[in-house]
Amino acid sequence: MIKIEYPDNINILYLEADINYTIFHLSDGKKKIVSYTLKRIAEIPDMATFKRINRKFLVNPNVIREIRIAADAKFVVLSNGKELKMSRRKIKTLNY
Repeated sequence: MIKIEYPDNINILYLEADINYTIFHLSDGKKKIVSYTLKRIAEIPDMATFKRINRKFLVNPNVIREIRIAADAKFVVLSNGKELKMSRRKIKTLNY
């Protein structure tokens, strides 16, 4: 069994894929990098509530402030004001 150390879910805003690494973006503005793919992190039971909005991002649904739909794209706006582009097909996963 492999143990992956990651911050508490309550402090995580979103996770970002970067090839074979995952970057945890935290509520205090800090980042933590782990050497596991986003897919592998998403399989952890504690991460079950997080929503995949595209191939690059996994978002904590508790920090989603709004979903903005523009003419050519959809964006998830987080509580810190960060806008993340959303895949066309992934809007259904958010239940909004």
